[in-house]
Amino acid sequence: MAERGLSRVPAPVGGLLALGAGGLQALSLAPEPRGVLQVLGTALLAALVMQAAPRRAFVLGALAGVAWLAGTFWWLFISMHRYGHLPAWLSAGAVLALAAALSLYLAGAMALFARWRGRGGFGRELLLWSALWLLAELARAQLLTGFPWGAAGYAHVDWRCWRRGWACTAWARPARRWASCWHGWRCSRASRRVLRRWG
Repeated sequence: MAERGLSRVPAPVGGLLALGAGGLQALSLAPEPRGVLQVLGTALLAALVMQAAPRRAFVLGALAGVAWLAGTFWWLFISMHRYGHLPAWLSAGAVLALAAALSLYLAGAMALFARWRGRGGFGRELLLWSALWLLAELARAQLLTGFPWGAAGYAHVDWRCWRRGWACTAWARPARRWASCWHGWRCSRASRRVLRRWG
């Protein structure tokens, strides 16, 4: 199948856009939750992998995941370098290696989406995208003792409720994840129409 839309941009440009999508994910989490940035990052990644081949979708997902996760737990560099007295290059390498390893969940989800999409209508693709993203996040948070830092659902949680003692993420994480996937997919569909018209 021929690649179309943002999937046909040259590989270096697509890689930079995927890094930007991951950066938007990271920026949506701190210093204050900004759900709109998370939705934009999801929409950009969806537009990139919408018509991409599975191998390219894997690479784009890995790049987005590295930028997202390294931008989320960058403070590990400070912990290892300043307080652990590790050399800066080793601390930065450790953070990037951890982000790269954990981004394999998202990369796998993007590759599976690229392989299985197109076998149904919009509703099926939306369900497939959301389910694969959710499974990638759950696997990252649960498997091998889990590593849930930077979960995308946190961008949609009002952190002030923690001061009041409410368990916000008990209901917010799954509900907001599905909502952000829905809005991201809608934005991606709109961008696809624009690219078809002007591209």
